[in-house]
Amino acid sequence: MKADFYICGYDKNKLRRIKVILLKFHLDNIGEIL
Repeated sequence: MKADFYICGYDKNKLRRIKVILLKFHLDNIGEIL
């Protein structure tokens, strides 16, 4: 159960990092278009 908790926490952190990267990329694209 503890291992599952760690894996879930790791996945959430990974997803959050991916979202941040995508958001930065998206904002950069908007900046170029404008």
